[in-house]
Amino acid sequence: MGTVTIIPPTIQTGISAIKRELRVAAYARVSSEKDEQENSFEAQVRYYTNHIESHPGWKFVGVYADDGITGTSTKNRKGFKQLMEDVESGKIDFVLCKSISRFGRNTRDMLTALDVFRRTNVDCLWEKENVRALDGSGDFLITIYSSLAQEESHSISQNVKAGIKYAFMEGRFSMPYKHFLGYEKGPDGKPRIVEEEAKVVRFIYDEFLKGSTPSLIARELTEKGVPSPSKKERWHPSTVASILQNEKYCGRALLQKSFIPNYLDHKKVVNEGQRQQYYIENSHDGIVSREIFDIVQAEMAARNSGSRSRKSSDYLTRFLVCGDCGGYFGRKVHHSNDKYRTEIYRCNDCYKGEHKCNSARFTEERFKEMFLEALNQKVSSRAALETVEMAIALYDDLSADEANLLSLQDKLGVVTKEIENLVQKNARTGKVEHYDERYSAMAAEYDSVGTALENAGLELAQKRETRARLVCYYNALKNAQNSENGIGEFDQKMLCHLLQRAVVGKNDIDFVFQDGSVVNIRV
Repeated sequence: MGTVTIIPPTIQTGISAIKRELRVAAYARVSSEKDEQENSFEAQVRYYTNHIESHPGWKFVGVYADDGITGTSTKNRKGFKQLMEDVESGKIDFVLCKSISRFGRNTRDMLTALDVFRRTNVDCLWEKENVRALDGSGDFLITIYSSLAQEESHSISQNVKAGIKYAFMEGRFSMPYKHFLGYEKGPDGKPRIVEEEAKVVRFIYDEFLKGSTPSLIARELTEKGVPSPSKKERWHPSTVASILQNEKYCGRALLQKSFIPNYLDHKKVVNEGQRQQYYIENSHDGIVSREIFDIVQAEMAARNSGSRSRKSSDYLTRFLVCGDCGGYFGRKVHHSNDKYRTEIYRCNDCYKGEHKCNSARFTEERFKEMFLEALNQKVSSRAALETVEMAIALYDDLSADEANLLSLQDKLGVVTKEIENLVQKNARTGKVEHYDERYSAMAAEYDSVGTALENAGLELAQKRETRARLVCYYNALKNAQNSENGIGEFDQKMLCHLLQRAVVGKNDIDFVFQDGSVVNIRV
């Protein structure tokens, strides 16, 4: 073996090569209240400012800092990004940081930053580990320390997930009370109704069931000066829709609606069956009844899937169906510019195509009269309530459907884990026997279980919605029967609860009630 002679470098690099005044910056970060207890954000900024300004030959550039930001990704760390930009643009000669874990908990980001320091010949000192960016012998230590920090973040993430999971299993959950209209945290830790705000929630549900849209409801609340959940003056349709769809307003809680698959990027995704969910019935006092909530969900689905006329703000168009062509009715104006102006309802499609619908036309007042006539005929039958009671009993026990849903969720979770394990094993070894065949079989099973889960969920939702409609119908019918002299005044909410649809013929209307019974009235 030949003799090895080490030749020392003759050209110095890094901060030792710079004769002029060094432009020095520091980076500081805290990400939690615990961090702030022992080494606060303000204390780090103050320390580095004094330290750099008092050091001979150093010129203070600034302290680049991120307060309350995770270190597992640089995505939202504005201070860190600005630091690296200024390093690359030649504004900084030397950087100080308390430790590698403060600088970053992601090995990939750490190595990327190290490459920037090397390319720009800017040194960085991590004080706790006493490692410099331009010291080639420290590469191994930097990689080890950043990997340990990343693994620590992963461990913390797993512990947090486990804690949340156990809380869900015990039925414990939290709500964003600051931006959640209608509730505050009670002394027992559970949601407590704030009555003044609850009135707004009930108003939103009532107006929607009367036929109004989220856009119109939002506009009305804004005009009335009602503060939004975030205490803003203006309401947005999406806010109204969110209130209408949130099950917590009826005393239920569906937990783990979303999750974070990767602890490094913290990106939240909607849980569509990838993770187990937890459904809590009677978790707290509801602001609206469960029956009303379920009806609203069915109505929202009907409006979103129906024709434009189904989405109309006119409450009657939700019920009126042409007996000739099957189309929906709409409000039309006759003689709009003279004294004979009249608003009538007719089939929207009556003049489309070669076929001309001959279904009847009528005013809103006439429809109300016909509905009251049909309703009084309906309530005169004492057997009507017994029929509805029997129908409700068919949906009283849904435990088998719920158990099947949970079983399919568990099965989907098992299949998902098996696929992940197979892919990871193949990535490590590249030698999994019959990998393609096994993966294809697992993927097919995943699709099959996923489809079964989706169908089971839809079937259970439909049964709950049907029962909810029948219960509302039963209560409304019972109240109507208690009227000794019949119902003489039209009630829009009663119409929504009792009527399923009104099929308009040439000279009559079939009023189809929620229990499927029909009363025919001449126009």
